[in-house]
Amino acid sequence: MSIRSRLQKQCSFTWASLMLTTIITAFLFALSEWSFMVTKPSFMSAISFLEKLKVLLYAGSLISFLCLVAILLLMGLSGNEKNSRTRYMKFVGIIVPSGVLGTMALLLVDNFTYTVFNFGIVSVKGSNKLAYAVLFCVLVYLSLHELCRLSEVLDRRISKIPQKKTRTALVSALFLIAAVIVITPIRDQSKWYDTYEGSILQDRPHIFLFTLEATNATHVSLYGYERETTPFLEELGDSSIVALNAFTNSANTYGSVASILTGKYPTSTRVLNAPDIFRGQDAYEHLPGILRSHGYDAIQYGVENFLDASKQGLINSFDEGNGRAYNSSIYYTFLSGKLPTDIAQFLYETGNRVIDRLRHIFFMKEMTNVMEDVTTSDRMGSIEKLTRALYEVDHSENPLFINIHWMGTHDKKLFPSEQVFSAGKDPMTQEECDIDFYDDAILDFDRQLERFYNELVARDLADNSIIIIATDHGRGWVVDQRLPLLIHFPGGKFSRTITGNVQGIDIAPTILDYLQLEIPEWMDGASLLGEIPDDRPVFSIHACRGDNDNGSSPPFYQLDGLAVTICDDMYNLDLRRLRFRTHEMEGYFYPCEAGGGALENALDLIAEHLSAGGYDIAVLEENRGEILMREGED
Repeated sequence: MSIRSRLQKQCSFTWASLMLTTIITAFLFALSEWSFMVTKPSFMSAISFLEKLKVLLYAGSLISFLCLVAILLLMGLSGNEKNSRTRYMKFVGIIVPSGVLGTMALLLVDNFTYTVFNFGIVSVKGSNKLAYAVLFCVLVYLSLHELCRLSEVLDRRISKIPQKKTRTALVSALFLIAAVIVITPIRDQSKWYDTYEGSILQDRPHIFLFTLEATNATHVSLYGYERETTPFLEELGDSSIVALNAFTNSANTYGSVASILTGKYPTSTRVLNAPDIFRGQDAYEHLPGILRSHGYDAIQYGVENFLDASKQGLINSFDEGNGRAYNSSIYYTFLSGKLPTDIAQFLYETGNRVIDRLRHIFFMKEMTNVMEDVTTSDRMGSIEKLTRALYEVDHSENPLFINIHWMGTHDKKLFPSEQVFSAGKDPMTQEECDIDFYDDAILDFDRQLERFYNELVARDLADNSIIIIATDHGRGWVVDQRLPLLIHFPGGKFSRTITGNVQGIDIAPTILDYLQLEIPEWMDGASLLGEIPDDRPVFSIHACRGDNDNGSSPPFYQLDGLAVTICDDMYNLDLRRLRFRTHEMEGYFYPCEAGGGALENALDLIAEHLSAGGYDIAVLEENRGEILMREGED
């Protein structure tokens, strides 16, 4: 007897039990993936448990619905209940939930081995992938046997219920599943498209936004550093806006660059660290979208799988990112356009986890090791990003907005293309955080920027380009360092030095102001073309993740700490231990007086800032006296 014949004989159950088995299996799969995401740092870390349950309910209902559609089609093709075609169709039908259950089992095995042994599907290469392909087929086969048994058990239970009641219960279940899908609020995007309504500007300059990794102003000769690390920036600075006291809004790249692109505080968008995503209206409000509405092409060269506007959930932002079109995924475009952000993201990530692994083990497409990609390499090298940017300049019919994230100054060990300050030292045996290599890495950027600028000159584009040099955060993922910030406008217009405190969220409104476009009310930053008060407060966050004792917990969830800088004094409030750390900023230009009651004022500003971001600040009010008394305690 053939395997198919044995299975057909074994799988003797009714369509009703098969449909019920399918619903159970679909919800088990959704629950498995949901549990995986809610118990680790994920985009759901910052939402309430009720919102998480909504994600689970919708995902389970949608997976059930799709599986049931396939089974109902088979049921329609089966004809008479007792003919051989019906038995065959039921056999084909049981494969649907078996594939779902087998996939769930494969993901569970992969999660376990990768978590415990740091080894999984993404780790295997070449012919070794065949072992996982065989494992998947075995899991589906075993699932098929178990689900046949489950269906038969359900059949025996169902047979004791009157047929009319059985049909009523089944129809009710299907109705509830369909109702969950139908009543889930569809995204009303029309009110958010106003951001993109614009006219084509005349004489539009190219805009090149360089975001450097971990570059402290104290190591930049433009700001007085004794080593000549940035001779070209010194030359360019004579005809540029140079912010003498610039600070980050986030201690990590993910949150910092997101703030630069939106002009919003991280506490407003809750996009602080990977894998946070933009939600709702925030996903539509950003600088590249506004520029695109006025005829710009927008491109981002970040870090694949990490610094990527598409993966951060910025909708209609860049045309291209990290060498690929952002609109390449019809699946993601459809989901993000029709469903609430968290549901769309869950379905997208779950679908990707399944598809990526199956394509990998069946030799269809190599799977990218995201963690390895983020921590050990910049897949598109920094110099290659400049080459690609120039290619786009030569081939684009529209003005360009290009964000280039420069990774050459990143990491504890650095490998500059030329050794000047580290001459005579072996890069392969360098100590971690070697200042000589760090300074060479900054000099390396300066030289590459000069070559890029000269290429613009050769194309007669230097006087029709805005060049912005910014930094994501201080070296060592800190907020208490001054950072370089230079903006060069065509013809050296608006060139001056700014002594007041400046922050990353000021870049977007400054660009819009220069282009004579209205600065939207939702931008928290201020244009640097206007006056910046010397005592202007700047807010910077430290983000935490769920892998520490207090990470991702109420009332501040992803926040580890929040600092406010007033004049040359930084007041850093540890939000987990409710303790202040204060100090004067190193190398601050033209310090001003913060005034009396500075610590109390700082606490008031922090509380007001958190409240504006929607955080519950009751704990700060209840412990105000203790917080002020514990300044500087260990």
